Amino acid sequence: SLATMGVGVWDAVRIIRRFRPNAVLLTGGYASVPVGLAAWLTRRPIVVFQPDIEPGWANRVLSRLATRICVSDAQSIQRLPARRTVATGYPLRPIFREIDRPMARARFGLNGSPAVLVTAAVRGARQINRAIEADLESWLDIAQVIHVTGEQDARRMQACRDALPEEKQHRYLPFEYLGDELPMAMAACDLAISRAGASVLAEYPAAGLASVLVPLPGAGGHQRHNAQVLVDAGAAVIVQDHAVSSQLLETASEVLSDPARLSEMRRSASARARLDAADRIAEVLWEVRHD
Repeated sequence: SLATMGVGVWDAVRIIRRFRPNAVLLTGGYASVPVGLAAWLTRRPIVVFQPDIEPGWANRVLSRLATRICVSDAQSIQRLPARRTVATGYPLRPIFREIDRPMARARFGLNGSPAVLVTAAVRGARQINRAIEADLESWLDIAQVIHVTGEQDARRMQACRDALPEEKQHRYLPFEYLGDELPMAMAACDLAISRAGASVLAEYPAAGLASVLVPLPGAGGHQRHNAQVLVDAGAAVIVQDHAVSSQLLETASEVLSDPARLSEMRRSASARARLDAADRIAEVLWEVRHD
């Protein structure tokens, strides 16, 4: 691995000398380390963006070389060199500035009863999908469900919908993937159920969406730290991965059955919304640029 990294640094140095960037933006992961070292060796300004609350090993290394560090949330500042770190927020797609709830609900054909967005990422979160499948009719008794299943479970969840009583089929909308329509689904729903990747720190607040978060175990506890930020803000509750089958439905039902609590969670989420993160990161790049 060290030999491969050495080759990567040399390749990156050649690219940087040829391209002559005014600044280098790095977002973490092992592949960014050779590029960061090359930028440092060629004396190019480095801006590191830290999306999760807890920095991974790559961004911890790169933060020592960085001119500036941008973070999604101010809580990350204490984990990085504070004098060079600024809380910019997490960049959002422009559509988050434009969507409205009535339009979004009409797009998915939702009626006035509560709606839940279950999102299992591109490849699916099997624990969450299985919990929905096991008690699907019970879920539909408490809410309409938009379910982003991921590729692996798409056919099975569609078959589950087809097997529902006819009067309940319209309350369950499974999608393999939503892409650009995912922000619309967030705006249409009252509650989200998902893992706790870094995007939840920005997208759920931008959509004013309360959430039940199931942090992915391992990976340094990154998702646990992300989820805790929204819990501390009053915008989310956590269900541990090992308890999904026994607690997920009960927890969601408790939130949905208390309109005052749900409204307060949604207000708390909206209070954390920051729509200008991409602009702020661009400003940092402009400030440190090498002319």
